Amino acid sequence: MKLEHRWKYIVPLAFILFAAPSADAAPFGCGTKPEWLLNNSAYSAAVARECSGYLTAQNSCKAHKTWRQNANGAISYDYSAWRTVKGFADAHGMTPRCHAMIWLESTPDWFYQLSNSQLRAGAMGAVTAAINNGARHLEIVNEPERGLGVYEKLGPDFIGDLYRHARQQCPSCVLGINFLNAPALSYIQAIDYPLNVVGLEAHIGNFAPNLESWIREVKSLGFKVFITEFDTPAATREPAQSFAAMAKR
Repeated sequence: MKLEHRWKYIVPLAFILFAAPSADAAPFGCGTKPEWLLNNSAYSAAVARECSGYLTAQNSCKAHKTWRQNANGAISYDYSAWRTVKGFADAHGMTPRCHAMIWLESTPDWFYQLSNSQLRAGAMGAVTAAINNGARHLEIVNEPERGLGVYEKLGPDFIGDLYRHARQQCPSCVLGINFLNAPALSYIQAIDYPLNVVGLEAHIGNFAPNLESWIREVKSLGFKVFITEFDTPAATREPAQSFAAMAKR
């Protein structure tokens, strides 16, 4: 099976594991791309067989894949790749997820040439377009704690406004945010916008020693916790040892 190599991982990005009290209660899923589902029957069969919970559109909801700008500067959106992933998920009883819709490392080249008002309106429009294309589980903002890119350009209020807009557009949608590392609990406690899921990238070897207690604390605040990116660097010469070390931690 051909795996993702963009960041040199030996496991596909965005494996999803719901942080539940027991392993038996944890639906498991994976990140995928439409071309993998359409062009590799062995792969698509494995996804259908093994993923009991979530199917994440690995890149299909990110800005560099969905935003378009015509010669006159008008912005539009193309969610056709997302619809392919969603269609597969729906056909196999999975929950499809939009992943990292706004992320500083997946923006078009012309993104930062927009005025602040254009960029804000564009981000709001992207959320509305995703919802109009059937997205009901949206991980809108990725790695906000880095404070760079669009977050730096538009300021701290932008994130909250974006989530409030999403909730207004879809009161029943599951709204998530994704962090590179476990932020301080005070950061989570200060969230004053509608949010259901706190996501955490779990690149193997990058776990905090107190990860389990952090997850329990976040859940006690009323959020679900998703492990959204479960992978190990391919540069590791002994991947089995990496997994064993992770398991011990």
